[in-house]
Amino acid sequence: MQTDHVGVSSPGVVTPPRKKCKRKNRSKALESSKNSKIKDIVPGNPRRIYNVDIMGLHCERVILSIIFSMRVLCSGWKIWAADRCPVVSSDTLKRIASWYTVTVVPTIAMLTLKHRRPPFARRVFEEGVNAFGNTPNGLHIILLHNASKDIMKKCYEGVGSTTMAEVKRWFSLMSTTKQSSLFQLAPSIAQTVFQSGLSSHGSKLESYRQGETEYPFFNPEGLFIQIAHMVWYYTTSSLPGGLPGITELCRPKIPSMKEWERSSGDLFCTVFELDSHGLPVTFIDHTPFIPPKSIANVDLPYIHLQDDSTIHSKKPISLSSLHYKNQELFKEEMISHCDEGTKPLWKKEYNKVMAYMNMMLDSNESHDLKVESSEKQGRSYRRRHPGSTPNHPANFPRDVFLLGDKSYHLGFKDKETKPSRSESQYRSRISFPRSEYV
Repeated sequence: MQTDHVGVSSPGVVTPPRKKCKRKNRSKALESSKNSKIKDIVPGNPRRIYNVDIMGLHCERVILSIIFSMRVLCSGWKIWAADRCPVVSSDTLKRIASWYTVTVVPTIAMLTLKHRRPPFARRVFEEGVNAFGNTPNGLHIILLHNASKDIMKKCYEGVGSTTMAEVKRWFSLMSTTKQSSLFQLAPSIAQTVFQSGLSSHGSKLESYRQGETEYPFFNPEGLFIQIAHMVWYYTTSSLPGGLPGITELCRPKIPSMKEWERSSGDLFCTVFELDSHGLPVTFIDHTPFIPPKSIANVDLPYIHLQDDSTIHSKKPISLSSLHYKNQELFKEEMISHCDEGTKPLWKKEYNKVMAYMNMMLDSNESHDLKVESSEKQGRSYRRRHPGSTPNHPANFPRDVFLLGDKSYHLGFKDKETKPSRSESQYRSRISFPRSEYV
């Protein structure tokens, strides 16, 4: 049976030689020191006391949702660039590549390093590889199944009508998953567990009593995004440009890993309707209003993107401005659920989210000057060499498992055998400036 915390052992405190104290006071000092150690343990330390409810506010989940929504907003460059000035479209692509390098790569690297297994993932480690057939598809399916079990436990205790509506959305995602290639390519043992669990949950859900407890931070799409990243975390893979594995639970071969990437990406394209997202949406330049398109209950800032990327625009899209607008929308959604009555339950995670948000904005702003300087050099070079054509970035991080064929990794990449710049940055563990929360 899992406990809500990881035990902390203190080696004791050595009393400075010049400062003597009585035995009674010394025992109090030891106890005080032990408590301070527990309180001040940094995130990522295996001794850290950590327990975030599956329906509560979760920093990792929020930040991954923000980054995923930005990936979606920036997708579809090739279609978008067809009617744009070659210089503007090329500089926009370079800005997208810079945003990936400066913001996405180090942020997810930090999230990876500080990741702590939630309860529904711990059970997978207890059961071992036999529970999912030692394949990434099987691991993905079992993680989704275990998350569903924890959600059902909350429903058994009684949840309010708003939370129940979100729970039904989650199981709608699970029904879509069952029809996907992600499920079909999973080992039979994982398929059987997932299918039987889904059938059981569906029949029990309607019989559970409705309570008064609401979980305003529960977001099924955010949890869905987080679990896809967790497959990378728990997998040992040598694919260039991919997320770093932090455990060796799953040890698939490269073809199996690529198969998972494709099947997961196809599922994400279906779930989030990615064909109706991205830069091509801004083609509707004569329309003053774009219908709301949301991810994780947040309407994405397509209006801002439309104003910044008209066909006649002579400037590339400002990725830092777009990131800020998008992040503010997620921030407003989060704050709308924060109230003083539940402050002790969300304050810690809220502070961590704000720290990550501030660091991402700082990284974008500090990089803007370098981008503008590079673009000026490019314009100067093209004036001196009128026949030259803009070059494009060669490498993008591996996010096929999120965007499918919309991933820039598929459109712009070097040979598979050459490690990408993004991967080398992961290996060097690039981190943001220190923060008291992160």
